[in-house]
Amino acid sequence: MIHHLSIGVTDIGRATRFYDAALRPLGLLRVWSDLRAGGTGQGVGYGIRGGGDQWALKQVDAGTPVAMPGCHVAFAAASHDAVRQFHAAALAAGGVDNGAPGLRAHYGPAYFAAFVVDPEGHHLEAVCKAAPTAPLAAAAGQPVSTDGATVAALAFTVHDSHPPDETSIVDAGLGVSNDAAAPLQEVQPLACFARSGAGQVIGGAVGRRWGSCGELQQLWVAPPYRRNGIGAQLVRQFEAHAVQRGCTSVYLETFSFQAPALYRALGYAVEFQRTGYPHGITKFHLVKQVTMAGMDADPRPVQTPAGP
Repeated sequence: MIHHLSIGVTDIGRATRFYDAALRPLGLLRVWSDLRAGGTGQGVGYGIRGGGDQWALKQVDAGTPVAMPGCHVAFAAASHDAVRQFHAAALAAGGVDNGAPGLRAHYGPAYFAAFVVDPEGHHLEAVCKAAPTAPLAAAAGQPVSTDGATVAALAFTVHDSHPPDETSIVDAGLGVSNDAAAPLQEVQPLACFARSGAGQVIGGAVGRRWGSCGELQQLWVAPPYRRNGIGAQLVRQFEAHAVQRGCTSVYLETFSFQAPALYRALGYAVEFQRTGYPHGITKFHLVKQVTMAGMDADPRPVQTPAGP
């Protein structure tokens, strides 16, 4: 089976805007980004939230043929509505209609699909082979409401897992609602990586920014390189880059078994902490006000009892 696919694009900004919009109804979100204004070799990866990339865009030189004749990629959709949303979002983001949402009985009795061509000429499809989902309402067609009788007609199920079909519907629906309520396209990635002399990534600080707020989501250093101040330097570089992009604060969450001592030593303050986890583990939410003057004034090594 295929693990993931990468395609070439000549305009990474245009392609990213298109796929951010078109893939969200299918539950595929941006899971990594390497976007640098004017840089070469840029890329973006899409996948299920919390997972790796399944679909990636790779920037190629202008004028390079990218769309392969006969190549066609079909994305699985969790519902007929997701197919319709994919088609509408793709056209609104600059795609070309290549087949409206509907049943394709010649492919199968339940084959519901829509077809588009992306701005680079790649042929895409979203397909759902499940039966149409009934609306969340009483069988008589009453509108969904908080009326007790209507709610009583619904079936509620609980799980000790995340069923992929149901989870993707919730994730995609929440994404559509959030996009309608706030300009989430303004959220941009931030990252800093440490590399060995051979170019191997041995550590990284990964996060995002929105307005004046920066969020450090992940910090990691390979075990052989720990206890050498690399984690502290990664955080400082991340902060400096965040400041250059307009951030005035950086926040993060960490568990007591991770690196709270490191963050405190770097000037982060605990805004709140949550107990109740097993084994005496505590979760901390920390924040730090950052300025470029502060970045320049604090080059010294950090001594901590633990940390990456």
